[in-house]
Amino acid sequence: MKFTRVGSKGGYYIYGAGISNGNINITGNKYVFVYVKMYMPDVPQSGSIYELPWSSVSTRILKVESYPLKKQVFKLVMPTLDPICELIERHEHDSIYHQQELDIEITMLHDPKKKTKYQYYNKIRLLHVIESFKCIIQANPE
Repeated sequence: MKFTRVGSKGGYYIYGAGISNGNINITGNKYVFVYVKMYMPDVPQSGSIYELPWSSVSTRILKVESYPLKKQVFKLVMPTLDPICELIERHEHDSIYHQQELDIEITMLHDPKKKTKYQYYNKIRLLHVIESFKCIIQANPE
């Protein structure tokens, strides 16, 4: 998947990739965003997730086509094991998880139409997190 720089905010370059909905009936446009710290030298205008020194990745469904990005097929390649993420905090608007082996922190965004903070299980699989298009994944949380 190819990411293209779409802007900058808060000390980060933002790269985006438009995702085709395929046969799934989804209202909105799917995107994957990658955030790269601005102070990184020689950061290209585009590249794959392996070429960009990313700090966090975010998946989203936006109601309007916010970015003029070519739609790509989102093919998730996971290792044989689908790591389990464990809940560490639950808030009104999101739930925070940690995945020990990969040392990542995951924020699952809640659906505001659901009036509860109990929208996700205490343990969830990383594949479910990514495919939800409601997550922020941060590498090496501090």
